[in-house]
Amino acid sequence: MKVLVLDQTHGGDRIGREHRRLGHDVTLVDVYGTMSAEERRALRDEGIRCEVRAPPEKFDLAIVPVHCPDRFLADARYDERITHHEAVGRLVRFKMPVIEVTGVSGKTSACHIIAHMLSMTGRTVLLHTSRGDLRLKGDKIEVIKEKTSIAPASLIELAGLEGFDVAVLEESLGGCGIGDVCCITNLNDDYGIAGGTRKALDGKVQMVRLAKKKVVFPERERDLWSPYLPEGVEDTTFGSEGDVHVEFGRELQLGVPLELRVFDGGSVYSVSLSSMFLAPAYTNAFETSLAAMKALGIDMEATVRSLSSFKGVPGRGEIEREGMWYMVRERNPGVGARSIGWNISILEDLYGISDIGLVIDPVNAKVCEKLDMHAVLRVVAEKHSVKKVYLFERRCGEGRRWPDLERIKNAYEVWGKHKVVLWCTKEGFL
Repeated sequence: MKVLVLDQTHGGDRIGREHRRLGHDVTLVDVYGTMSAEERRALRDEGIRCEVRAPPEKFDLAIVPVHCPDRFLADARYDERITHHEAVGRLVRFKMPVIEVTGVSGKTSACHIIAHMLSMTGRTVLLHTSRGDLRLKGDKIEVIKEKTSIAPASLIELAGLEGFDVAVLEESLGGCGIGDVCCITNLNDDYGIAGGTRKALDGKVQMVRLAKKKVVFPERERDLWSPYLPEGVEDTTFGSEGDVHVEFGRELQLGVPLELRVFDGGSVYSVSLSSMFLAPAYTNAFETSLAAMKALGIDMEATVRSLSSFKGVPGRGEIEREGMWYMVRERNPGVGARSIGWNISILEDLYGISDIGLVIDPVNAKVCEKLDMHAVLRVVAEKHSVKKVYLFERRCGEGRRWPDLERIKNAYEVWGKHKVVLWCTKEGFL
């Protein structure tokens, strides 16, 4: 079979190698020009043709990531076209049950919560997120690999791992259809992809469209996802009108454990959560995770009880305390105007905080996408609790664009100047 694979940057080389192992004639197109001469030589030595643009030839199969504009296909012709997600779904088989998770926000946190709950029920869990690959068993966590891609091709090497009872996999822009349970956290922002020619929905809908067994999604988004449910695939929903939803106790205080109530049909369960993270910011992740456990058929009472030992996810609403002052740390790819506004609203409305210092780190060295400061400042202007915005000084010159903001070199410089310091850094992944 003659196969055309686009986009080496997001794992096309891995997909191409798998097809080459199957004996196929593979042409790999490096559409973004990120491949080194050494990488090209290695692929050619394996029998894979490498090009910088799609050749004007006929192929049996074209494999194109959903975020890739059609123009990169140029004059290539093909009998069948599939996405990277579909290709991985055809190529890999895990030796264990799989939970796939995608969504606009909350997917990393949801994966960590699912993995925690499964590990506390005695299972050995493979956890794959943008933070890295981990092995969890009970309260023990082992780092397999740090800072991993969540492009679909990243699953290829994981499929061969052994010694796990279950895998929890975070995936960007959709699912591969390999999950026993396939989860969507939300579609809070149907942003443009593929150079503005498609929407996030076009990618994430693959999680439902390719599902084989069970899917999880927000009840409020039922009209979005249910038309794509394959025949025979069951759905479990979450949210106020869904199969599972959560509520927090009243009169919340930073630094004090809080009560989480879980509603599962006619049953209600309660658990005390750690004060080490901003738990209400995890509402969507908690609901996604609990709905996934319900879909798996795992006892809900034991599941909820296991959350008493959950300490949050590093970089997602971590809380640090010094006397009567608090630092809330946000350091992840999802940091943006929407998430910053959400966290400020939680601090204002649920915790009664009226003095917040907002520290913004707009450019991380590993990020190609800069934080939209215009959008952030528009959100902050509506939040009366934010008394001052501080900006990290960066060599790249980003800070000079905002002369009215005070420059700092360390967030701890403003420690004690405000009741709460909300420190936000945007990171990224491929």
